Amino acid sequence: MKLKKAIMASMIVSSMLVTVAGPLPAGVAAAQEQKQPEVKKVKIDKEMASKLQKVMKQFAGKEIKLQDVGEVEFGDFVAVKSVDGKYKIHFDTETGTVAGARATLPINEIDEKDRKQILQKLKKLDAKSEEVQVIGTYDAKKNKFKEILYAFESNILLTVYN
Repeated sequence: MKLKKAIMASMIVSSMLVTVAGPLPAGVAAAQEQKQPEVKKVKIDKEMASKLQKVMKQFAGKEIKLQDVGEVEFGDFVAVKSVDGKYKIHFDTETGTVAGARATLPINEIDEKDRKQILQKLKKLDAKSEEVQVIGTYDAKKNKFKEILYAFESNILLTVYN
């Protein structure tokens, strides 16, 4: 019984201390935010921008305006986002090879043939997702996308091969 009272007393005291301490001062919160690793930016030259633009048009089926600066994501791979933030294309800075592209789109903006497959898959799974991640793996030798993956918020993948 004494143990229960001691545990209860320590819980009450600790909760009181948390309440008294209150929120973090603005300076401390700002210092914690600054500890985030800085993202390395890479300026995209005109030649590479043209290549990325061409591949992105192939992926999206329409012209997509890309930013003129990319971010290093891992190793030599840089991701360049579209101006609207819906699309992203990855390439290797060492070789200039495009690795792939991705987009976060409402299902009604997906290619009609693929949309039917997506909706059938969602219906079977009873999923309520209205948005899908579209991920294309690019074959630089053939200059085309070899597969398109659709990932739903519930981590379900549907692969469509070209």
